[in-house]
Amino acid sequence: MGLYKRNSSQFYWMSFRVNGRRIFESTETTNKKLAEKIYAKRLTEITEGKWFQNEARKRRFEELREKYMTEHSMINKTPTTQVRDISAFKRLSEFFGGLSLINITPSKISDYKSLRITKGIKPATISRELEVLRHALNLSIQWEWIETNPFSKVKLDKPNNQIERWITSEEEKCLLDVSVSWLKEIIVFALNTGMRQDEILSLQWSQIDLIRRTATLLITKNKEKRTVPINQPLALR
Repeated sequence: MGLYKRNSSQFYWMSFRVNGRRIFESTETTNKKLAEKIYAKRLTEITEGKWFQNEARKRRFEELREKYMTEHSMINKTPTTQVRDISAFKRLSEFFGGLSLINITPSKISDYKSLRITKGIKPATISRELEVLRHALNLSIQWEWIETNPFSKVKLDKPNNQIERWITSEEEKCLLDVSVSWLKEIIVFALNTGMRQDEILSLQWSQIDLIRRTATLLITKNKEKRTVPINQPLALR
């Protein structure tokens, strides 16, 4: 198809392939000779492997953030995780805001880590923030905005999610004594099943099997179906 005109546009458009994928792009000119030069330049950039560099210069952090939130986070993540993504991007925007994707380099990412550490932020929190950016940049490879992810040269600290703290019987009694009636039921359910707040509040009677004494979770944090046993104290309530 090469260079062509669209009925819906006054400009000449280009059609070319990158890594087997058909790309359509406006030349943003009505001059045919200029459009031909722009098209020839684009083909040269693709041949020399420079097309991704131009896309990375053109796309900015804000565009990456908006596309990730609207096309991935809001569709694939739970409301609680969406809020965490928004919070992470708020912090990331303070440092990466206004940058082109080509300027989000391993060195820049390391500078962000160092800055957050000097502010007394825990390494696990910093890693969670950067994990959102890492994932967004991975998706931008699929969107053909960048060719490689700068995080391939950056090591992120893995947060320790193991919980060693257990609530005692005395602490449980004190907690229930100061809780309103409707909240007590939720607390008791959480203490006896280990289920998260979202899982408990979204639970339906159709997911409860009193004969087998199980609760089937259809939507979990990991997007997997999970069966939780209902113990004797909870069953008797």
